[in-house]
Amino acid sequence: MNEEFCNNQWALQKYFEEFQPKNIHTWQDLESYLTEFVRKLLTFAPERLLQVAYRLDLPEKEFAEAFYKQDVAQIVGIILKKEKQRLEWRKKYQ
Repeated sequence: MNEEFCNNQWALQKYFEEFQPKNIHTWQDLESYLTEFVRKLLTFAPERLLQVAYRLDLPEKEFAEAFYKQDVAQIVGIILKKEKQRLEWRKKYQ
């Protein structure tokens, strides 16, 4: 298990108290958790999902297309890609 992965504070935790992943040890675990989280936001609070996109600095065009189609898998993929970049940058510049 990647200790750096497990000890990471996900950017979403800074903005949403509801985002409290437990037992997340792999990217697949995180992807599963995010899928349900994004699905709930899309259904019950789409404006909050737009706030997430802005705060996480997600690529606007990619996100807008996925949001318009309500494509949960694509939105999760965009978020995970950004999280991976964030981890790489942190590792490189620490």
